Amino acid sequence: MEMAARALHRDATHEMKEKMQMQLGKERQLVRLKMKEQVHELLRMGTGITRMTYTCPHCSCASTACVSPKSMRDSYIQDGTLLNIRAIHWIFHELPFATHRDVLPQRKCHMDLAVEQVEREMSITWAPMRKEGGRSQRNCLQQVYAKMLNDKKQTIVKGAGSTHRRKPMVRRPKTVEASGNCANYKRGKNMYSWHSEKEGNHQVSNASSVIPD
Repeated sequence: MEMAARALHRDATHEMKEKMQMQLGKERQLVRLKMKEQVHELLRMGTGITRMTYTCPHCSCASTACVSPKSMRDSYIQDGTLLNIRAIHWIFHELPFATHRDVLPQRKCHMDLAVEQVEREMSITWAPMRKEGGRSQRNCLQQVYAKMLNDKKQTIVKGAGSTHRRKPMVRRPKTVEASGNCANYKRGKNMYSWHSEKEGNHQVSNASSVIPD
């Protein structure tokens, strides 16, 4: 109700505030739906590039291409090999932030394009953004995209249900010492690994090597 009140004049009635609150709620739902479509499109792109597959219990074929978060979840449950773990890492941590459109003077990642698409479809414009510590804050569409992408990953890599119990891990240590003096350490770059209680921690040397030639 407080947000609805801020969007109206000070003398707005309670009825007007309730109506605005309902409108804002509908717009939030529509934003989430449109952003979900964009995130699912990204995942389909990623599984197509990495040729990620799963075995469908209702099909006679040996393997089926992943086309949805559910089939990615099935693939992860069934296949805990290094190649599949690399695919998960690459799809969620490399592909979204790679250059998807190179138009001077700005290169745009998938989140940039997804946000622009939703802005166009819903005729959204923004007031000038405040900067904190020299960096602009994410707007609400960017926050929705980032949270949705992370939620999808966490759902796909849940340990429950899999026999291998291998969980993909990501960290970005600030120093080589913090990385455990890892030979693959690069400042400002993600370090990928997987962990299981039975097998311990294992580094994944290069997530990008999952991309077929």
